[in-house]
Amino acid sequence: LPGCTDLMKRLHRDWDIYIISTSYSHFSHTIAKALDIPLDHVFCTELNLKSANDVFHNIKNDVDLLVKGIFQQFVENGKHLNTVINDLNDFFWKRKDADYIKAMNQIKVRGGKRKELAVETISNQTKVPLSEIVALGDSITDINMLQRLKDEDGIAVSFNGNRFTVSRANIAITTTNNLGTLPIFENKDNIDDFLKSWEDLYDNFKHNPDKIPENLITKEIKNYFIKHQFVPEIENLK
Repeated sequence: LPGCTDLMKRLHRDWDIYIISTSYSHFSHTIAKALDIPLDHVFCTELNLKSANDVFHNIKNDVDLLVKGIFQQFVENGKHLNTVINDLNDFFWKRKDADYIKAMNQIKVRGGKRKELAVETISNQTKVPLSEIVALGDSITDINMLQRLKDEDGIAVSFNGNRFTVSRANIAITTTNNLGTLPIFENKDNIDDFLKSWEDLYDNFKHNPDKIPENLITKEIKNYFIKHQFVPEIENLK
């Protein structure tokens, strides 16, 4: 999505930015460096390729069983799940000593509850209460984090999100540019009043950012919207 670099440059002025991502560390750290975010501000899925390789080279037989055995049977039987459901259950749930289980246990995925724990850690380390934190999420891996902030009166934003995040957030935003999130950060301390005004007036300017009232957002943010010719849709989910 466009605008990420510009958004980070703007937020760096006033905000302490963290990445909480399901992505592997190699990818997350590369993104963090590109966006000038310290690596100790990154919570992601850690993957040590050297130690993982010692385990992964043993799973060839398991992969062959899944791909050449179970999946091939699935295809040959007209892709009817009931023809392989027992084999899948055996493969994923009953082979606790299998090499692929040992391999997967090497990886602690940063999703679900672990994203919520990351927010807790950030709050504890920075002494910033959860009620003062803004978090954006777009998928099912973010729902624990969003729900926790919502419960603690923080700002939990479903960002171009699916139905899972919408149900756990207190704000939803749909935008074609990352800069569309700026009004939320700018109006954090009076977010309810801002959202009411934005929703009440939205039909007047949704197709033309030039028509956004001057007192609704700063001139700087309005100029971003005019430059890139977009207006975000922002909805209060409370």
